[in-house]
Amino acid sequence: MKFACCKLTTSSSGEIITCTKCRQNYHDQCLFATDNKKELKKHWKCPECSLLLPRQTNNDNIPIRSSGVINKSNENINLKTGGSSFSRIHVDTSCEEAENENNLFFCHIGIIKLEENEFKSALVPLKDELISIRQDFNCIKESLDFFNSKFDSLILRIEKCEKELNQHSEKLSEFEEVPASEFGNQHDHQGESGFGQQAATAQPGQGTALVKYQPVAGTDVLVKSGNSQSISIRHHCISCMKEYEGKSLEELRLEDYTAGRKGSNGVFGFQQTENKSLFNAP
Repeated sequence: MKFACCKLTTSSSGEIITCTKCRQNYHDQCLFATDNKKELKKHWKCPECSLLLPRQTNNDNIPIRSSGVINKSNENINLKTGGSSFSRIHVDTSCEEAENENNLFFCHIGIIKLEENEFKSALVPLKDELISIRQDFNCIKESLDFFNSKFDSLILRIEKCEKELNQHSEKLSEFEEVPASEFGNQHDHQGESGFGQQAATAQPGQGTALVKYQPVAGTDVLVKSGNSQSISIRHHCISCMKEYEGKSLEELRLEDYTAGRKGSNGVFGFQQTENKSLFNAP
């Protein structure tokens, strides 16, 4: 009988254990088995067959430690077939350690992927918020650009208005520097006054009821229908009437009409053949 555990062909002592998968024989003492129950022998697999099985299905009770009892008569039972030197059988656990490390590695990889997925799912609402903030920022930027353009346009308009105002102020100061007497004398030789231009001196016409011109306050004679009547008058020359500076021409004409100083054709005071006034009023 051949044994897979050593080069012996017989079993001098102990029992024989047969692998249920490869059907190879092993010495009980070579395996250092401490449990010789029949239940174990029914399902026992050798170490080589056990390494081929997946880890989760490896539930057998393979002994890996020595029982501490070795007989001198069986000192060569742990020799392998064809071996020339003595060596003890050591159960190789490097495969199990590698498998455990591999399982631990895949477990870590799974945890890392799970954490990565949770982190990505948590970043989705944050990404949406950042997109919304970017859109709001773009709207604010466009509004600021619009206000800046309007502000620049307003500054240009203000500068233009200030420039025109300065020009008008300079012209006004030039007019204020000219004396009033010089302004009046400038138009006297042309028959002009400060308020109008007369092409001809007002003269009472024949058969009319015009009040004769008198440039000072006092009395005057009203000729009406050939009858003379003395009336009290005020200044008829508008340019000389200081007390009438706040009154309009219509008010002065109404006063002349009330006092009876009216002539034909609805002309009040005195007749004007042509009047070019600064107020554009006859």
